[in-house]
Amino acid sequence: MSEKLVRNLIPMICDQNGDRREFRVADPDEMDALLRAKVLEEADETAHAETRDDLVSELADLMEAARALAELNGISADEVESRRHFRAHTRGLFSQRLVMKNP
Repeated sequence: MSEKLVRNLIPMICDQNGDRREFRVADPDEMDALLRAKVLEEADETAHAETRDDLVSELADLMEAARALAELNGISADEVESRRHFRAHTRGLFSQRLVMKNP
């Protein structure tokens, strides 16, 4: 049986659409692994988005999964943004489109 973490309103949406699914509440000790898997799932969906609208939706989902993972681990959005800014300053951005050969 395959399982994946879903957003809070998904059970109601499935029910309204006549899509009978089974849900359970995750144990607190499994949330870190479930959220890490969700981040990977959303990153893959982002990488494969074909339209601009799909890309926007997938980026939003990826950011929500990352936000929830950070929150679970006691990391604030301000801390992430501060670290992003620091790394941009010390390692640069992606704006010059540089590609490393033979990494």
